[in-house]
Amino acid sequence: CTSDIEQIVRVIAGPLNGFLTNILKMALSILVLAIWNFKIALFSIVLIPIIYKLSIWISKINKKIAIEERKTIGGLGNQLSDILRNMPIVKSFNTESSETIFNYRKTNLNYFNIYWLTIAFLNTLGFLSAFIFIKSEIDIGQCTAGDIVVAYTYLTNMYSAMVSISRYATDIFNADAALSRLF
Repeated sequence: CTSDIEQIVRVIAGPLNGFLTNILKMALSILVLAIWNFKIALFSIVLIPIIYKLSIWISKINKKIAIEERKTIGGLGNQLSDILRNMPIVKSFNTESSETIFNYRKTNLNYFNIYWLTIAFLNTLGFLSAFIFIKSEIDIGQCTAGDIVVAYTYLTNMYSAMVSISRYATDIFNADAALSRLF
């Protein structure tokens, strides 16, 4: 029950822990980048829906795993309650539950490894694409080498904020699983 409540508190505190700041940071970075060079901003914004879809995908998987894991943890809690009440127990130690929890966490970790590798690849692709575009603009005299520094600064702000925002979706889905168990 305590871990479920902690998960819910994490989501409630999310806006205070940087979620709103990241949204503002991303929006401001996109706006300034668009004012500075609309083509580069447009080129860079293409990744936002892809990262959004990926974050929803990983969050739904995480929610399913979290529901099963929380059920198993609840079962362990119930067994402990039974033991503490000196009720008759057929099996006092359940290794299956701890192995099951380990397997849930391992499965979740495997999905997150795929997710974060994909996010890192997309960020790298976004940076490289923007820099190749800027290089072509430099070659035709539309941008200067100093523009690369400006683009890098705003792209870094934008992409780091996008990744932070995508983490919040996972927290929401975990809190949903926790609420279901509490109710």
